[in-house]
Amino acid sequence: ASLAAAFLPAVGLVILDEPFRDIGAGTRAAAIEWIRALAADAVAMLIGGREERDLRAVSHTVILTERAQ
Repeated sequence: ASLAAAFLPAVGLVILDEPFRDIGAGTRAAAIEWIRALAADAVAMLIGGREERDLRAVSHTVILTERAQ
């Protein structure tokens, strides 16, 4: 079992809001690895964020929305 599964053994959905906000490059790389490990364990994820680059690093599908003015 992966490290991610050890922390979240019975979770089928993980919701992350701005997981890359205010973190350094090293922590960002570790977060990307952790999120990818969750995805490899067939955990569904909904990730909110502002940086398309970060979302694409961990997702196979990205849906962009805009706030109405």
